Amino acid sequence: MSTLAASPVTALLHQARADLQADRYRAGHARVLGLPAAPEEFHAQQHYVRLLTALVEAQRTLRTLHAADTAAWPLPWLLECAMTASTFGDAALARSLAAAALRQAPDDATARHVQGALQVFAGNLPAANAEFERALALAPAYAPSHWALAQIATADAQRAERVRTQLAHAAPGSEAEVLLSVALHHELHRLERYDEAWNALARGCALKRRLVRYDHRETLALFDDLIARCTPGFCASAAAAPDADTGAAGAFIVGMHRSGTTVLEGLLAAHSDVTDLGENYTFTAQLRLAADHYCSGPLDRTVVARASGIDFARVAQNYTAEIAPRVGAARVFTEKLPSNFLNVGFIAKALPRAKFLHLVREPRDVCWSNLRMLYSHVNGYSYDQRELADFHRGYRRLMAHWHDALPGRVLDVSYRALVTDTEHTVRAVCAFLELPFEPAMLFSDASRDVSTASAAQVRGGIRAPGEPAWTPYESELQPLFHALAD
Repeated sequence: MSTLAASPVTALLHQARADLQADRYRAGHARVLGLPAAPEEFHAQQHYVRLLTALVEAQRTLRTLHAADTAAWPLPWLLECAMTASTFGDAALARSLAAAALRQAPDDATARHVQGALQVFAGNLPAANAEFERALALAPAYAPSHWALAQIATADAQRAERVRTQLAHAAPGSEAEVLLSVALHHELHRLERYDEAWNALARGCALKRRLVRYDHRETLALFDDLIARCTPGFCASAAAAPDADTGAAGAFIVGMHRSGTTVLEGLLAAHSDVTDLGENYTFTAQLRLAADHYCSGPLDRTVVARASGIDFARVAQNYTAEIAPRVGAARVFTEKLPSNFLNVGFIAKALPRAKFLHLVREPRDVCWSNLRMLYSHVNGYSYDQRELADFHRGYRRLMAHWHDALPGRVLDVSYRALVTDTEHTVRAVCAFLELPFEPAMLFSDASRDVSTASAAQVRGGIRAPGEPAWTPYESELQPLFHALAD
């Protein structure tokens, strides 16, 4: 430990973390990227990779992981890096690291669970189901696997009772209690035991809302700040001339979470001239650097307040350089981060050729889908009915503003039309992006990895919507529905 403390590289990395914690974002960023190569000593390398991940330096993170000698890595670190690689779009590396973890500890529940999660992302749901069941055979109380199975499995009364048994023994107020509560909701919903299902969901949401850090008033104020800052004049005065925005044109897929963004991304990804970059925070990372400020989500009020001093041409240059290895020779790239609806004005200013595909789903449907989904540390608005309704109203107001501020650059895409009249809708999207329609776009690519909350749902192909899933809970959802109608 004393050798580690004396290491100049380790000292530099600790100072970089201190800079980031003290909101000296550029200084911390410069220290991390100032290293000529990745550290060789394991603990310093671990520290380095975590800092790169926090800075969303995806390509540098992946290069470091590819070059590392993983033979002596401890199990938790192998699993953490597998999920990091998946997040940054390197599915092959993620699977390689997860396989190394299983070779090291074939009877470890977490290793089995991570392998299952990667199988979900790859679209192999039977294999995922088997891995989650193996995890539970090893550790019956392992809540993440109960939750994961509830997302992909069919109705099973015995499995629901298994979750209920574990929930009775979960530590009060724990993350495990949250996962098991909402897992039980999904299991009971499939069994059409709706009263019990609602009670389980209400319990899980109330617990999660207490655990998540979320300032509702600050979020609503952010909408106001964006509308005031990003006037039509601000957005129209591009940081560079359109012909300076070289390479592929960006198509940013935005909207509420659970609005169908993953479906549209998959259809576009089948086009021969389109590369999909998945769900990432690359643009946010460049905004943080330009504003010299770290924000935990895609945007916060400090970044908006500093926008007048941001060099958006530099933002564009850095952003384009970061994504270039993945974009290659494609004419269009898609970036699907639903919450980038907050960043539309800043993206438009930095990238004059960028266009925005806004998925629009019926408010009750999309809010209900958010209410029964668990996110990690983001989307804190989604666990309280009134906060969820307030957020949705703010989102709709902001999207209306982007239409006014950026005429011709935002296309509303109806989720219902996308799944009921797919060809007509995809043709309209292609026309908007100035791409020729290709029939292959109408067929799902089963080999494509999807590492978002919709990974399991999109594997069944495009399905026309039936009766709303919230119908059995209509009376319990009146606070949400009344607030949406205000």
